Amino acid sequence: MRIAFNAQLLSAPRFGIWTYVFNLLKGLHELDIANDYTVFSSSDKTDIFKNRFNVVRSSFDTSAPYTRILWEHLAMPFILNRDNIDIFHNPDHVLPILPVKAKKIITVHDLSFYKFPGTFPFMKRNYKRALTPRSVCLADKIIAVSSSTKDDLVELFGIDRKKIEVVHIGVSKEFMKIEDIDVLERSREVLGLPEKFILYLGTIEKRKNLERLIDAFVLASRRGGFPHKLVIAGKKGWLYEGLLKKIDDNGLKDDIIFVSDIKQSDLPILYNLAELFVYPSIYEGFGLPVIEAMACGTPVITSNTSSLPEVAGDAAALIDPYNIEEIAHNISEILHDEERRKKMSEMGIERAGSFTWERCARNTMEVYKKVSYMPK
Repeated sequence: MRIAFNAQLLSAPRFGIWTYVFNLLKGLHELDIANDYTVFSSSDKTDIFKNRFNVVRSSFDTSAPYTRILWEHLAMPFILNRDNIDIFHNPDHVLPILPVKAKKIITVHDLSFYKFPGTFPFMKRNYKRALTPRSVCLADKIIAVSSSTKDDLVELFGIDRKKIEVVHIGVSKEFMKIEDIDVLERSREVLGLPEKFILYLGTIEKRKNLERLIDAFVLASRRGGFPHKLVIAGKKGWLYEGLLKKIDDNGLKDDIIFVSDIKQSDLPILYNLAELFVYPSIYEGFGLPVIEAMACGTPVITSNTSSLPEVAGDAAALIDPYNIEEIAHNISEILHDEERRKKMSEMGIERAGSFTWERCARNTMEVYKKVSYMPK
């Protein structure tokens, strides 16, 4: 089969869907020797795949969202039709507005722009909402990254459940427990991190529920008498300014530390240095940071909503993300119970081991095979 894969998002910052696109491509490159791949990308990150994949660079820079969208909707369909591609896979759920003869697969990561529209800028929200209904109808198969996302697709669009395949994403191998204390302490000094801290890692935006996390941290620290700081790490998303104002207004600058300029290689260090990872997001399509923290042996508190119970299983403490008291209670209880932290660490490592990029790639290949048997 001739399979085309849209990897233009590799020109975006190295978080979120970037992780999915790169690691899935890497898995397909290593495992699939039967099919011919064309990869659309303007990023040099795809150069490592050139020995087996046909990497097609766009004729203009697609690192900016608007130029990428223009290329995907106007230029990419021409190439797909010209080259007689059998299957086209877009890993971010919008299909081109121009006709494409190939069979079509999309990956849907989440539907937050429908469930929580107020957390998206106007243009981004309306672009996704305008094209998603058409895309999910035109797709021959839809890959959902969790059963929760599959349920959302059925609920919002009435999609036949048989059309949707659940393929969990994986956790990269660099996320592991680091036993070398010297390495950890040197990294702590370089990153300027406190001796003891609770960690949140992810985009700093409204949907992640960070205001309630801050309230719960303040409540727990006043009651519990622990010395931990709260470290909030990640890129600044839309409407993050309100969060910064809340910290300033409440005199919390000494207790809450923002780390925004972080490299991918720093992430396993951050997880390993933290005594507790708290991820109280209101809605997630998958919630990759939960599994990354578990793989590093860090005890996890996360929400009992959307996909997070599906991902965390019984290896995390599940909380109501709207209940500040419950979040605070779990923070205090786990920080004061060393034996429980040790047990959660062990269970988390075991749980994370079931989410691999190899499994994700193999299951994606199975979806390609199913689509190849479908009549046009």
